Amino acid sequence: MEQAHLLAAPKRMLPALQQWRTSEPNQRCIASDHPIALIFAHL
Repeated sequence: MEQAHLLAAPKRMLPALQQWRTSEPNQRCIASDHPIALIFAHL
């Protein structure tokens, strides 16, 4: 299931995903409202 979510993500979103995963914790709290964050929350 997890891989299916990643494959469904548009490739143009991958840089944003990488930036979010490497962001500071305080920025991650702000990004928690983003749909992408919800996807990673289930991984």
